[in-house]
Amino acid sequence: MVEIKESCTEQKSDVGDAITIEPSNVPNCVSKGKSEHYDCRNHIRVIQPIGDGNRLYVCGTNAHNPMDYVIHANLTRLAKHEYFPGIGDGIAKCPFDPEDNATAVWVEHGNPSGLAGLYSGTVAEFTKADTVIFRTNLYNLTTRMELHPFKRTIKYDSKWLDKPNFVGSYDIGEHVYFFFRESAVEYINCGKSIYSRVARVCKKDTGGKNILSKNWASFLKARLNCSIPGEFPFYFNEIQDIYKLSGRSKFYQSLHNVHERLDGLCSMHLQSGIHPGSFQRQIQRTSHLLVRLAARAQQ
Repeated sequence: MVEIKESCTEQKSDVGDAITIEPSNVPNCVSKGKSEHYDCRNHIRVIQPIGDGNRLYVCGTNAHNPMDYVIHANLTRLAKHEYFPGIGDGIAKCPFDPEDNATAVWVEHGNPSGLAGLYSGTVAEFTKADTVIFRTNLYNLTTRMELHPFKRTIKYDSKWLDKPNFVGSYDIGEHVYFFFRESAVEYINCGKSIYSRVARVCKKDTGGKNILSKNWASFLKARLNCSIPGEFPFYFNEIQDIYKLSGRSKFYQSLHNVHERLDGLCSMHLQSGIHPGSFQRQIQRTSHLLVRLAARAQQ
């Protein structure tokens, strides 16, 4: 069993099989109206193995000022000569608020120049106005030089992400997949509804040359359909959790129908129709989003 302790003092210590990573600037967190003994602690939200697993990437809320760290898997700190570039600022890598739903996965292979990095889905502002699917700056760990800047979804654009709650992320083949629920922008002219989504980005994505230079050029998302068929299908719209079978592309999703207060469990294969090529478009602001053929959408 691995224990990562939390405390509200600034002293740092390693004791036995535990490492204590303290929050910094607790008074500043409290001054923003947060609880000293809960919100303003350092809640560890991301732990990912790096490389062969001898090191761990760790990211914590750090009193509503996210910070990240790299430590040895035996819960000891890196020596000074083992400096890991790009570590310290955890914003966009893990959430500010310990209650926020977030996800992250460390990707070793397939990125530009073959460099490892973190992919995350989280909140990137204290106000929670900016939600993001993000890839960190990519560094050459030998020279410690940054070779590729970060990539992210467009800021404050509800067509990309609209108040998402992330439940999982997976490194599969040439892509990284993100699973979440969000407000359905295609339903906005009929009221408010929550849909379950899967989004993907290409690991080789380096953004656009003239536009989208800091943003994903390969971002796609689709609605996850978990429903009971019939003349009026019964949808389980709100994904709560997801599990992928090891070594296979089969997923199990736990979903909820908020109106009937019922839960459902659905299975899904990547080959079963994720991003098959049909897009939606909105002709004008007051109209519904309609399916558009992929060939036309890409012109």
